[in-house]
Amino acid sequence: MPETIEARQRVLDYKDQNKISYEQLAVMTGYSKPEIFNALTGKSKTPKSNQIILKLIQMFGLA
Repeated sequence: MPETIEARQRVLDYKDQNKISYEQLAVMTGYSKPEIFNALTGKSKTPKSNQIILKLIQMFGLA
């Protein structure tokens, strides 16, 4: 599975700069708060976590 450190960091930086909470990300994406948190912190590195990160990158135009 490819490493997503850079992608996660981009999303985390955007989240912090725009004061977006994990709860807000959950509402925007339809994923649960723990799923978002685990994907962005690297606790979970499953294909689903990669899908969450990709969805956030696309939503925020971070590609």
